[in-house]
Amino acid sequence: MKIGIDLMILNSYNIYAEYTIELLHRLLKKDPENEYHIYLDVYYREQVFEGENVRYHIIEEPSRSFKGMLEFNREIRKENLDLMIFFDFRNVFCYKKDAIVFIPTLKDINFPDTNNFFKKTYINHLLGRNIKKAKKIVTFDTYTQNELNEKFNIPDEKFVCIEGFFPMKHYEQDTSLKLNIKAKHNLPGEYIIYSGGNGNNKNLNTLVEAISKFKRRGDKLSLLILDTQVSNNLEFRKQVVDNDIQDRVIFTSDIKETERPYYYAQALGSVFPSLYESFPFRLRESIQLKSRIFASNFENVQEVLGDHALYFNPLSSNELIRLIDANMEVPKPVNYDDIHKKYTPVKSAETLINIIKSL
Repeated sequence: MKIGIDLMILNSYNIYAEYTIELLHRLLKKDPENEYHIYLDVYYREQVFEGENVRYHIIEEPSRSFKGMLEFNREIRKENLDLMIFFDFRNVFCYKKDAIVFIPTLKDINFPDTNNFFKKTYINHLLGRNIKKAKKIVTFDTYTQNELNEKFNIPDEKFVCIEGFFPMKHYEQDTSLKLNIKAKHNLPGEYIIYSGGNGNNKNLNTLVEAISKFKRRGDKLSLLILDTQVSNNLEFRKQVVDNDIQDRVIFTSDIKETERPYYYAQALGSVFPSLYESFPFRLRESIQLKSRIFASNFENVQEVLGDHALYFNPLSSNELIRLIDANMEVPKPVNYDDIHKKYTPVKSAETLINIIKSL
């Protein structure tokens, strides 16, 4: 079978892109029989997969441009593929043959970063039109499936749930450093970390409210932001200033990779107040660096973390404050081995192979 792989998502490299690469490494290793055609954006020419059954196609126009989408669709039609796998529903475009479409999140639908009515309407229309063409729709959770079913009346038999996993990243700790994080940033007391990403679903308001209340009652807790996107979020920075907590919210996104383990090891924990996640990829760093996690009690987050996290209502800053108050000592490293064993690239690849075989 000739199978096309849409890797145009690599033009905006993120943890989901890393997930996709690791998943495909496992897929190609386990399935040497099918012939795979991999389509890459002009800005990402690195050929990351090896094998006699792998063919590369470079799209010379930027994938987010109209010309890029036209060229991409011309290329995939040339090969007369038996199946196409799309990791971004927007790239389905005019493709009409059998396809597997991944829907990693409904963030752009439920928590759009724009108030533009026409843009929101267009995204809804594009999602509905493109997934109706799919032979199989792959999600990370049943919540997303139910939402899609309700919005677009998609038959249940089209949906398949695949387990996510946390792509491995090597964090090399410089043992020659004797790094005291509180002294480095002149912190008045203990601190918590946020590295959970940017966007309306991330619920950063709760963090601002909590730190503001801690300061008003005389506590010395600080919040360290280890996230470049949040550091560049001018609206969030304005909230920090408006609440007079600029001395308690420290933006540290430019730290060296070798220093990151020290930040997590000396923190009370990392906080994840998200209102919606299909799979909490952005907890990878906290998990791999064995940090205690104060997490939203959103169902999907609890399903992944189980009893390895401390939960709070993400709409209640007071509940987060009470949870931190009860855990004001820096903990020992948390063992997340059970999560690494449960959510693996091998299991995800096996599920994808079974989906391919079923078509």
